[in-house]
Amino acid sequence: MILNDLKKPELILSSTDKTVLMEFIQLLELFEEATIDAQGENHATISCVAPCILSIVHSLNSKKCDHLENMRVSLLSSMKARFSGLLRQFAIDVPNDQYVMAERFADPIFLLTPTLDARFKFHWLNDIGLLDDIKRNIVEKIKKLISLVDSQDTRRDIEKETLTDTNKEQQTSDAAYSPVCGKRKLSKLFPYLENPSKRILNIKSTVSEELENFGKEQRMDNDLILTKHQSYPHLSKLALKYFTVPATSAPIERIFSQSGFIIRPHRSKLSASTLCVLTFLKCNNDLLE
Repeated sequence: MILNDLKKPELILSSTDKTVLMEFIQLLELFEEATIDAQGENHATISCVAPCILSIVHSLNSKKCDHLENMRVSLLSSMKARFSGLLRQFAIDVPNDQYVMAERFADPIFLLTPTLDARFKFHWLNDIGLLDDIKRNIVEKIKKLISLVDSQDTRRDIEKETLTDTNKEQQTSDAAYSPVCGKRKLSKLFPYLENPSKRILNIKSTVSEELENFGKEQRMDNDLILTKHQSYPHLSKLALKYFTVPATSAPIERIFSQSGFIIRPHRSKLSASTLCVLTFLKCNNDLLE
């Protein structure tokens, strides 16, 4: 109506124009959602990388476009080339011409982290067009990876704890029999009672049991596995280690942007420590409310 009143009929969208515009929106709407999710600051972002990539590839594969078919094919080819390292693990055909960074997406972190995120767990494998055999293989691979990584971390913790205990015992022994000491340290019948944190319970949950119980959780909070760390000690330790990896550099770039807002010509004499404190307060002011 407005364009008719302005006598600009050439600007009025035809039915074909509206169809093209709608196809354009449908092709790019998932990219928008993935960009927002991957650049978030209040949730783990590394866990959404694989689900987003697989969902977008499946969506582009299943869509049929009447006017933007070339665009759909180009987007799909680009996705397969850029993320071939990840897609190859799901038996998805990828082109031979790959990007330099493509193989980095073969890192196990992209398979582990969605499973530790209550928003995804293993559900993200259901709606991406995988065959049942491939899905079962991926689930088993993820379980083995989690068990392997957990056992490696546990072994390192035990070795570190053993080394620390050995050093403490050596220091205690030296102090007990040193002629410089005015008083000999008394022996204890039950030395472990003095340090309750060192007590080890015989009954411990295994990683497989924790995965099974975690999969039955009804809540979908992104930090559920961290808030219930007592119920999932093994998985929460892995989540704490891997969830700190950001999916993009956007959250870090925002910090530098805030620093740019703080540094003004009339504030140019700020010291580095003052700037650091002001930036920290500016970026975390919601914690002070």
